[in-house]
Amino acid sequence: MDHVGTMRPDAPAPAKDAAAGWYPDPTLPGQQRYWDGEAWTPRTQVTVPVEPIAPLPAEG
Repeated sequence: MDHVGTMRPDAPAPAKDAAAGWYPDPTLPGQQRYWDGEAWTPRTQVTVPVEPIAPLPAEG
């Protein structure tokens, strides 16, 4: 689900020359914000925690 949220103008950018994409939101923990390759956009989405998958039983 995509949301629109405000962004502080002094929020740090991702790594230098970062490609456009979703990155952890520097102002809202637990969310991601879209970096368009030059600046943060107002688009955000909730980060969904991924549960680890239990290993399969060994065969033999």
